[in-house]
Amino acid sequence: MSVSLQEKLQETLGAAYRIERELPGAGMSRVFVATEVELERTVVVKVLPPDLAAGINTERFRREIQLAAKLQHPHIVPLLFAGARGGILFYTMPFIEGESLRARLAKSRELPIPEAIRVVMEVADALAYAHARGVVHRDIKPENVLISGNHIVVTDFGVAKALTSATGETSLTSMGVALGTPAYMAPEQATADPLTDHRADIYALGVLAYELLAGRPPFTGLNPQQVLSAHVTSQPEPVVSHRATVPPQLADVVMRCLEKNPADRWQTAEEVRAQLAAVLTPSGGMLPVRSAATQPVPARATPQRIAVIAGAAGLLVAAAVLSSIAFRGGDDEYVIGTTRQITSASGREMHPALSPDGKIVAFAGQTPTGDQLFIRYVDGGRTIQLTSDTLQAGWPLWAPDGTRLIYINMETVSLVPVLGGTPSVLLPVEPPRWINPAGFSPDGTKLAYGVEHENTVVVSNVDGSSPRTLATVPEPHSPSWSPDGSRLAVVSGNISWVWDANLAPSAIWIVPVTGGTARKVTDDLSLNTSPVWTPDGGSILFVSSRGGGRDIYRLKIARDGSASGAPVRMTTGLGPHTISLSRDGRLLAYATLVATSNIWTMPIPDRPTTAEGMRRVTDGAQTIEGISISPDGKWLAYDSNLQGNSDIYRIPVTGGEPVQITRDPADDFNPDWSPDGSEIAFHSFRHGDRDVFVVAADGRSTQEVVRRPGHQRGPRWHPRGEELSFYEEGTGVFTVQRTGGPGGKWGTPRLLTSDPEADARFEVGSPDGQLVVYVRERALFVRSAVGGDGRRLFDPGAFGIGGIGGLPTWSADSRTIYFQAWSGRDNAAIWRVAAAGGTPTTLIRFTDPSRQFYRPALASDGRNFYFTIGSRESDIWVMELSKK
Repeated sequence: MSVSLQEKLQETLGAAYRIERELPGAGMSRVFVATEVELERTVVVKVLPPDLAAGINTERFRREIQLAAKLQHPHIVPLLFAGARGGILFYTMPFIEGESLRARLAKSRELPIPEAIRVVMEVADALAYAHARGVVHRDIKPENVLISGNHIVVTDFGVAKALTSATGETSLTSMGVALGTPAYMAPEQATADPLTDHRADIYALGVLAYELLAGRPPFTGLNPQQVLSAHVTSQPEPVVSHRATVPPQLADVVMRCLEKNPADRWQTAEEVRAQLAAVLTPSGGMLPVRSAATQPVPARATPQRIAVIAGAAGLLVAAAVLSSIAFRGGDDEYVIGTTRQITSASGREMHPALSPDGKIVAFAGQTPTGDQLFIRYVDGGRTIQLTSDTLQAGWPLWAPDGTRLIYINMETVSLVPVLGGTPSVLLPVEPPRWINPAGFSPDGTKLAYGVEHENTVVVSNVDGSSPRTLATVPEPHSPSWSPDGSRLAVVSGNISWVWDANLAPSAIWIVPVTGGTARKVTDDLSLNTSPVWTPDGGSILFVSSRGGGRDIYRLKIARDGSASGAPVRMTTGLGPHTISLSRDGRLLAYATLVATSNIWTMPIPDRPTTAEGMRRVTDGAQTIEGISISPDGKWLAYDSNLQGNSDIYRIPVTGGEPVQITRDPADDFNPDWSPDGSEIAFHSFRHGDRDVFVVAADGRSTQEVVRRPGHQRGPRWHPRGEELSFYEEGTGVFTVQRTGGPGGKWGTPRLLTSDPEADARFEVGSPDGQLVVYVRERALFVRSAVGGDGRRLFDPGAFGIGGIGGLPTWSADSRTIYFQAWSGRDNAAIWRVAAAGGTPTTLIRFTDPSRQFYRPALASDGRNFYFTIGSRESDIWVMELSKK
């Protein structure tokens, strides 16, 4: 949040409003929540881009907003007030509890058919009311549709007309602003037809309905020109081609909305609403299907119309939300063709690997005994299970001849015949030489793999003999051979992404096989992973979060292994986990991944129980990995990737609207409140690796505490304040003190206890300041707060505990330690054990398989537990690629 803008807005609004906070994710505009003082009601203040304020007729803008404010309808968010003063153009609306339709689609991609019909009917109802009063929306899209309880409401009615009237269409265009969003623009709107009327909203409603049913708009492209051109010149594919279960009569309603000629569409929104109501009735199935919906006729594209498209599209705002179907890199242009879903079972199907001929996809699928390997023909057929290991199997990779797969099962790199046979061990995986996902050379004679803790990239014979170190790369894994066998693309950092979808950054390196210098070719401030080579060896495709959400990028690689230009974004909003490319480059497989983890709470029971009484605190398509409770017990601080990268937020312990504290493009994790509640410590990747920072609890100032080579993580305040401890990977626990209070100088870190082999980096001090509990080798240890060796409290294996996850926490009297762990493989529970040692006991069992730990975190205020519950859902898809 820009403090100067908030202060300027507060000055502009005066005492009538009190600005409370800024809402994230508003694109070019800035949105603030405020209290209208006299009425004590919560409103939203939307500040439009400053370019619009310069040439606007303020009085005319206000008059048009006042006309729109007369719209009073249950499915319309009314406009309250508007103004343009001091370079700030703004309007106010009531604050609506709920989420946008875009956020809903981000979770589920498409809606159940009855729910989609209901949404479109209610939007149509709002449009019918507004059109009857001369108000055209001109920007119907999921971002402007809100879900509040069981109702749909549409926002920003009248804003487009107000801007046009107050500025003039020509003036708007000269400022580089087009009214509307390319993916939802009617052909006449895309070509700036002066006779554009309410039927442009009918077209946009059809696009919205299409997306709700198909999981994508009818036209998508990398740039606005492609999208607008398609609206004018191309017929959309029938919606049933993307989702065969859409009833024919519903498909007919949607496709008629998308007619190029406004006269061929439904003429009113009321007609659309009535047709959808008929679909929901028992007799609705008898509606005839129009042939135009299933036999599209190419649209007529005149040179004049195309010229208008090119001119208008060049001025569209860059904040438009697009889904790409083409990308350009160098002299080659690739186009994505048909996409097909290969798996659809509940749970996880991950790590897709296409056979060299592109006919079979291997993947790791979730079973009652853990992840195992499966294969399935791309063109259909049954799924075949290849492994039944006692440990989870993952990350399959094909031998060049297409008859064998190698995979990791956490103890070995193994090989399994595709046509049946017993797996055989190629390489043992023993700590500290953890061997990460490996890969066959193109000729099938060599293996490449990364050795964790040694930070080396190694090539050996297939049987593991004659290993040779190629390069030193931090935390290397997931090597991919270039087609000629001369180079490897290797991921550096965040191996946990492969197995647990951890959110930390990573980078991609190019490592020469025959000698030379290894080169880092991506940034290390975002997730960059799963590289695959194009058939010509001139580029890599990879998964990255560099643009916010995860998508597929292409990067050209020079012969010396350096990057040639910047990565080019291939998709938008795809959310892939890992990818695989067929040998000819015509088919790309990817696993979509929706991973969520939210905070729940439950009173600390005095006897063993189940988790039926827990209550949700946060909501949304986000992953939360760390929780801390403010000293007064009123606030929770947590990290979340709600806006793409992870930032620090706070929220009342009772729930409500979160407040974003940090906004750096790098990832911020693992918050901890200071004893006086004025600051929050956290670690961040702002310098490429983890370093320790402190931020004011209101987000106004941030201070760097520790910046050293390597990773410093998990900062924890000492109970007396002015002192932090943190873990440095490969070294141990340090403490650092500050003089002068907040904003004062932090001293030189001092080694508190050496523990270079620890596999958990977080410590939690007892409330009395005497002891520290930490996790090492998946067991609990306690040591003195002043340093020294720790003692293990119990043997997890002796009590059937499969592993301890997340941070432990203390009882208020410092006598009991609570921790999260699993009984067996998948049964989550919160346990307790005396700080003096003894037998651990289960306190809360999580019996609902859909509500289990994922990225576990645990905190306590002495009365209540706060913990994360999450899920991971993923499926395998394939997309066709071709060169233009």
